[in-house]
Amino acid sequence: MTTPATAPRDILTFAESLVSGASPEAVRAGCDRAYYAAFLFCRERLRHRGLFDPSSGAGDHQALAVALRRWEFAAGNDLHRLRRSRNQYTYSLDEVRHGGRGAIPPQGMLRLARRVMAAVERL
Repeated sequence: MTTPATAPRDILTFAESLVSGASPEAVRAGCDRAYYAAFLFCRERLRHRGLFDPSSGAGDHQALAVALRRWEFAAGNDLHRLRRSRNQYTYSLDEVRHGGRGAIPPQGMLRLARRVMAAVERL
């Protein structure tokens, strides 16, 4: 048995459907997937251009944001912000607060993921 291949844009589309869901669990899962859509898109795009050599480990998340800042500073910062918010949605069982030092709201996660992907597509 195999799992079919997928693409980051398809993951983002799935994230959009989850964020529009009624349950807090669906919204949290959608925020998680929004980050991963952007992360995977950036990782593959930079890897194909020889700008990033992933180790396939947990350190790739921070390393990718740092590498991305070299070529598209704002997108690197935005990817880092997405990850920080994703961590709140994924790892906290408490209420997730928005604004200030809180998480990016769910619709904002989707918008920011799209913005990062568009910026990296132009590289």
